[in-house]
Amino acid sequence: MFSKIAASAADAELRDQVARHALAADDLHQLLRGWGRLSPEVALRVAPILLPVHAAAAHDPELAILAREFDDNRRS
Repeated sequence: MFSKIAASAADAELRDQVARHALAADDLHQLLRGWGRLSPEVALRVAPILLPVHAAAAHDPELAILAREFDDNRRS
């Protein structure tokens, strides 16, 4: 259990370092490459939350509000 937690923490630190480096680029091509590497990882973490919320939003007014907030925040 401890090694799994330690590995997860190490992975998170590495991801943070990569994100900071990629998104702090001065070169436009390097910046776009950084966003390209970061976007799929973010999608993998966010999709399991967004997909069920959007699916349930058709049946639950509170989840519909939450889904709209997610969409609004993503676009801003």
